[in-house]
Amino acid sequence: MESLLTLQKRINSAYYKKKGGAIYDDFLTFVSRCDKLATANARDFSKYLSENPGIEKARVLETGVGDGSFALNFLKELERTGDISRVEYILCDFSEKMLSDAQKKLSDFKDVVSTRTVDFSDMASVSALGSSLSGDVHYLRMNELLTDLPAQVFVRKADRIFEVLYDFSGKENSPIKKSVAQATAPESVSKFLSHPSLEDYEIPFNFVALSSIMELRKLLAPGGYIDIFDYGFATLDSIVDMPQDMWNENIVREYGGQLTTDLNFVLIAAGGNAAGLDSAIDLQTDYVSDALKQEIIPLMLDDGLYYFTREEAEKKKKELVKEGYDLNELFDREVIADDGFWHLRFKSEE
Repeated sequence: MESLLTLQKRINSAYYKKKGGAIYDDFLTFVSRCDKLATANARDFSKYLSENPGIEKARVLETGVGDGSFALNFLKELERTGDISRVEYILCDFSEKMLSDAQKKLSDFKDVVSTRTVDFSDMASVSALGSSLSGDVHYLRMNELLTDLPAQVFVRKADRIFEVLYDFSGKENSPIKKSVAQATAPESVSKFLSHPSLEDYEIPFNFVALSSIMELRKLLAPGGYIDIFDYGFATLDSIVDMPQDMWNENIVREYGGQLTTDLNFVLIAAGGNAAGLDSAIDLQTDYVSDALKQEIIPLMLDDGLYYFTREEAEKKKKELVKEGYDLNELFDREVIADDGFWHLRFKSEE
């Protein structure tokens, strides 16, 4: 048994190096099949450009490139709006295969796109990126990257704090075994877990992700900003609304042989605020709806995660009913109030 901190780094490093852009054969994201999040993000960025006419060439940094779908749909929308000439786009990932696969998909934008090899779980690697781009990045985006960086999981039992330890072979569909060991936890962990409702809840703390963000913030130009799109929890209700045994069973998950956990948005937001970044958090669904100026809903179909408008949902009524959706509840805000996907924005001072 070992800390998720060391296990996740070893397992996931091997997984991403081997898989490259083929990761989406193993698990689903909102950008692997659906273009709405990237389109909404591009429109939001176009608004930023219109509000900053003095920026001749805006540098955009994407960290963790996936299969290149986010970048492709983002740049297509900027091409449509006429803003593509004002953008320099940098893809950053530690996997050379991932970067190569993404570049092939982005061949139509080869004059705009460049790549940097960066391991976001290695602060020396992140610092090296910072030394070459410090103060020159206007927009930095992270889409479902931070949950794959090494984390630790702690649990409070009565008045004692334990770290949850894991054993996993790295093979697809293999069981994840776990045990606990008493630990001396950082103050932030003890404070978080002191809430009476959280006893026996196994909670991830993404300290490597937070350290990476603290390094990356040094890249931001005055008035620049960071967007984090990921799944996790941002409120106490996000945790305790799920029964403790169900929460603990699912907080560390295996997809295709890699390990992922939830992003502790409470921890990340507090860390950014302490570092002097202005933070704002909302549901990813609300972010997309606001940017597109359309009411949208998140749906999972056999081949992926999608955002649908009401009109699109009506057109796929038979398919959605077959998937088990109740069309009368699809647009009920209370039903989809927290689907686990959040958007956190950090903004630097002007």
